[in-house]
Amino acid sequence: MATILSTDISSYQRDYNVAKADLEVAEKNMQRAQELYSAGMMSEKDFAEAKKDNTNAKSEFNEKKQILSLYGGSPDKLDATFRVVAPRSGYIVERNINQGTQIRTDNSTNLFTISDLKTVWIWANVHESDMAKVKEGDKVMVKTIAYPDKTFTGVIKKIGTMLDPASRVIRVRTELENENNLLKPEMFATIIITSATSEKILAVPHQAMVLENNNFYVMKETKAGTFEKVKVQTGKKFSEFTEVTGGLQAGDKVIIEGSLFALTAFNQIN
Repeated sequence: MATILSTDISSYQRDYNVAKADLEVAEKNMQRAQELYSAGMMSEKDFAEAKKDNTNAKSEFNEKKQILSLYGGSPDKLDATFRVVAPRSGYIVERNINQGTQIRTDNSTNLFTISDLKTVWIWANVHESDMAKVKEGDKVMVKTIAYPDKTFTGVIKKIGTMLDPASRVIRVRTELENENNLLKPEMFATIIITSATSEKILAVPHQAMVLENNNFYVMKETKAGTFEKVKVQTGKKFSEFTEVTGGLQAGDKVIIEGSLFALTAFNQIN
């Protein structure tokens, strides 16, 4: 993912080389001490001291080797470079370094953010006036510019705790399954939130309503094959329906497909 020139790696490589040289000297001293001890020319105390020095040199070498390996340094290439490798497969969704960037030890910002994109977060801005209407668990329908004919569904997982003082909105988050990798980071989307409440309202499909002289009308069936033009009062709008607060009752039948043509014909006759 990245190669970083590091003074720390340079120090680890230096410590490794020093420990390696000390171990080579200790092994030669141990070999010489073994020969002298076998020939009776070295006391047991001096031989034990030589063995101790050799063991300490091995421990020091192994420690420096492990530290160098832990930080990605190479014992063969003394290039003072640290190689950043991905701990898992996925896509780089955020990068905070570029060529020539200086990285400080007190910098807590992630260099890269990796995701498999099988599940994505969708953030929506909810205005202050609508905050009381939104709760965790509410159903969410998401439509994107890239796929205008496709609707993604999910539920609200988290509602922010801080209100943006400038825009007066609060952020809410939903999670969507993205098995086909259609959704990409930084996409713009339209979010429709439907309350999870069990309250029932009267609503009709958008296609059934016709706007005329700043009022909404529907063609309601009065008896078999006979329809009349009825003015309705509207409320909230949902993904495919509009709430009706007046003008209709539960059980009334209205024209959905071709409502505009039916209303135009009704006006011409009457």
